[in-house]
Amino acid sequence: MKIAIDIDDTLLENSPAFEIHLAQPNPKVVSFITEVLAEGHEVVLYTARPWNQYSMILAALQKHQIPFNMLVCGKFPYDIMLCDRTVNNLTALRERVIHHEKKKAGRRDSVQR
Repeated sequence: MKIAIDIDDTLLENSPAFEIHLAQPNPKVVSFITEVLAEGHEVVLYTARPWNQYSMILAALQKHQIPFNMLVCGKFPYDIMLCDRTVNNLTALRERVIHHEKKKAGRRDSVQR
């Protein structure tokens, strides 16, 4: 499953005037990323920031040793999204991941029969 995670005010917090190099990682979100990566899901970190800030964003992520599969500036297709509106309910998001996987497994079973 492809899980999209917003960077500003979700993964990285407390960045004055969006100075990403001063931002600190949200430990709950980093833990969530680590868990879903270990389960084999794809984690795409995204931001609405322009592509000319890509290197600066990448440097901030590397500074904090945040694991991910892909970094994207702009919109892209995803299965589930974690953003500043959903970050406070990681339990519900986790349940959506599990539900999505169960549905997908059910579809595979019916195709194989």
